[in-house]
Amino acid sequence: MTKKTGRRQKELDEAVKGIGANVSGVQGDIAQLADLDRLYETEFAPFGAVTEEHFDRLFNINVRGTLSAQ
Repeated sequence: MTKKTGRRQKELDEAVKGIGANVSGVQGDIAQLADLDRLYETEFAPFGAVTEEHFDRLFNINVRGTLSAQ
């Protein structure tokens, strides 16, 4: 299951609907520590379930993609 996050619930719901299957939305603002904690708990609970493939996918999305876009 892929997680999508966004600050505005309406736009998040539309994005999740547009993606379709195997995705869920978690509303939050990454500038807010409490929202990051909630996203972390949703994405990584239990932490021991994180595989190397999962880590690589998230790293590629969140780091490599950001750096490549510049």
